[in-house]
Amino acid sequence: MLKLKNFILGEARTNVYVIYSKDKSIRDASIIDIGENPIKLMDFLESEELIPKNLFLTHTHFDHIGGLPFLLNKYKDIKVYLHKNDFNGFFSPKDNLSYLRGDNIFYLEKDIVFEYKFVCEGDLVEFLGSKVEIFFVPGHSPGSLSYRIADMFFSGDVLFRGSIGRTDFFHGDYGVLCSSLKKINSVVESNFKIYPGHGFSTNIEQERNLNISFIKAQKT
Repeated sequence: MLKLKNFILGEARTNVYVIYSKDKSIRDASIIDIGENPIKLMDFLESEELIPKNLFLTHTHFDHIGGLPFLLNKYKDIKVYLHKNDFNGFFSPKDNLSYLRGDNIFYLEKDIVFEYKFVCEGDLVEFLGSKVEIFFVPGHSPGSLSYRIADMFFSGDVLFRGSIGRTDFFHGDYGVLCSSLKKINSVVESNFKIYPGHGFSTNIEQERNLNISFIKAQKT
């Protein structure tokens, strides 16, 4: 059985999720996004004696990857999963949107070495006897991904409780986002819990009934 621990990190209050086993003899963990300033997250990993094997990125905006250097410095063997369309966000303050903060830009140094893997729609990653299923859901960013693990669906910044992802950035596309939201509507089952990149968790029935922007997207 899997456990889930949620951290809210950085000024943008980004949701970061740690997935691990209820069996304390199993130390492997996976992380969904890393946020900024992940000290509390890393303290938790150490206190629980967990070793993160995988980092699944929903996209590479700065508020979701700003803590990556801290993580890579301590856990050098972790594998980072992302879509190829968002790769430039590692190295470009424009692509990761940190340029909007003025002097407080973020980027990885070109000489940093870490293991990463590009994934796309339909790929599966094995973790603790479960399959992590990848969904390509662009629109908020060119390479946005969502992940399904058991009955948990991690929607990133594509779908939130009561709202949807922004598309007013230079690489956003509302029409593409609507297509991604239609996909989410078709693949997420009513018993799944949806864990977004910001804000509270939700479920698909609540969004179908109460999320005006989500409802509108289905008709676009």
